[in-house]
Amino acid sequence: MAGVILYLFSPRLRWANSAALIISTLYLGLGIGLQSLAKAELAKTYPQTKAEQWFVGALTASPLCWHGVYKNENDYIETAFNLLNPDDIAVQRYSILPPSAYPPSADWARLQWFNPDTVLRRRGQQLISSDLRMGEFGFYPFEFIIAPERDSGRQLPLSTDSVFTEKRWQADTINAAAKRYAQRNNEPSFPKYKWSQFKRCLTGGS
Repeated sequence: MAGVILYLFSPRLRWANSAALIISTLYLGLGIGLQSLAKAELAKTYPQTKAEQWFVGALTASPLCWHGVYKNENDYIETAFNLLNPDDIAVQRYSILPPSAYPPSADWARLQWFNPDTVLRRRGQQLISSDLRMGEFGFYPFEFIIAPERDSGRQLPLSTDSVFTEKRWQADTINAAAKRYAQRNNEPSFPKYKWSQFKRCLTGGS
């Protein structure tokens, strides 16, 4: 992109254009190489998996810190690790609900069609919708807390401003919702868990 901008605004600076294109190509090649290495390390740590089955993303602060997610029929594994010390991996495992437990909602059906890697899991009386695709800064899965609605129309006391009915879905992002839930239930919030992964990765597991 930098090379294209330089060419458009100053065609005479061909050396700068060439340098920018070379740097961007090297950066892209480095990213692809490190991504392949991260997948290979995860597949080695979990021999029952294959490298191509992992979703991986680099933490922006360091190209050596990677975040990986693997899903099977019963659960998904979330990891964070440093390529310099791949044997020390921060791991969190979540059990997911079978497709038969998913709501008969047109909105949910559309979501599943758009992204089959969206799953549901339970935490207490809440349903957590997890989107296992890549997220910004490697902080993924994207998660939404969904609470059942009472027959009277009032939300459950532990609700996070989100309502689940068979007819419609509303979701509140994890960054705000999980924090409020954690404060009420003395449970480590999701952002704090992500941040602990991030720090552990940067320090190589120390």
